[in-house]
Amino acid sequence: MLHAPLKAAQNSSSQALIGVLSNCASTTNRVHLSQVRALVSANPHVFHFEFENIDDIAEGLAMMADAGVALLIINGGDGTIQATLSRIINDKPFTVVPPLAILPGGKTNMIADDLRAKGKPDKVLSRLIRLVRTGKLARHLTRRHLIGLEMSDGHPTRYGMFFGGAAIVNGILWSRNHIHTGNLPTVWGMPWPLLSWYWKRLSARNPPPCGRPIQKSPWATIKAMRANSMLFWQQRFRGC
Repeated sequence: MLHAPLKAAQNSSSQALIGVLSNCASTTNRVHLSQVRALVSANPHVFHFEFENIDDIAEGLAMMADAGVALLIINGGDGTIQATLSRIINDKPFTVVPPLAILPGGKTNMIADDLRAKGKPDKVLSRLIRLVRTGKLARHLTRRHLIGLEMSDGHPTRYGMFFGGAAIVNGILWSRNHIHTGNLPTVWGMPWPLLSWYWKRLSARNPPPCGRPIQKSPWATIKAMRANSMLFWQQRFRGC
């Protein structure tokens, strides 16, 4: 599926059209999107589509498909990436899907981190443009499997590189409400839900002296991923 657009990027690298989908509402983009715009303006063969409503991704993908981009770059967080992947698979805007790249424009950026797209979005974009212009894109491509999640809500299947629940979701929410009020890295927020759970387990062994009953609730951790590594440097599941 990557052959035709990749060939275009290699054979006419100076003319290959690069498409960038930017979620203006993503956290990092609120600060660094102006640098991305400046870089796009300096490169006439980079096509930039900006949106704030996630539903507008379909329009952006249709424009990218009509333009025949040789590389599609998603600039946003994990939610933006998964929404874009779902649109690409469900709506099929491309006759041939181009190679995809990621800019770390969101809050958690776990997918971008796993794909080694680290740094400010404009710096990562500059490296990607250079790879296309020099015809070196092919040697940096990697293949990843996706996870499809079918719900009973009547919506199309969601596709992404990971889905999580319980501690994973709590970790993301905790980091959004506490870590991202400052400038600390997101990953620092991930251990707290597990530490909180462990503390409650220890507390349950020593009931309060007043004799008040301790509220009990079931705990569960749900994790599914096709990334090489995720939280706490865990390796992906390799079972049957």
